[in-house]
Amino acid sequence: REQSSPGGAAVEVLRRGLLRSLPLTLFISFVVVPSTSERILSSFNCVEFSTADEPYELRAYLADDLTLDCASAEYAEVELWACVFLVIWPVGVPLFYVLLLLAAKRAIRDTRSTALTRASSFLWAEYE
Repeated sequence: REQSSPGGAAVEVLRRGLLRSLPLTLFISFVVVPSTSERILSSFNCVEFSTADEPYELRAYLADDLTLDCASAEYAEVELWACVFLVIWPVGVPLFYVLLLLAAKRAIRDTRSTALTRASSFLWAEYE
């Protein structure tokens, strides 16, 4: 019988811990993604107003914070962070769901219970 290395044991403990926390993580992310995505996307919603000094000049301000000029350096930073979080939340989280389902696809189709199918059942258990 082979002895496992200390590093292998640590990886196994980490794997089991991740699988144990996956159901709660999936549920929380599923609940939080829509509202978080809405807030991220609202960072791109600038509305235009004509200035009082020059009626033909238009200035754009962030709809959620009308003190933030969309042509300012401060807004450029907000926009940069919104782009980063756009990749993480509205794109990255559903992509993570797809990758989990692909990893468990065969076991789900064969109705085999594995650690991954049990941990990810929140995503697929209600479907036939």
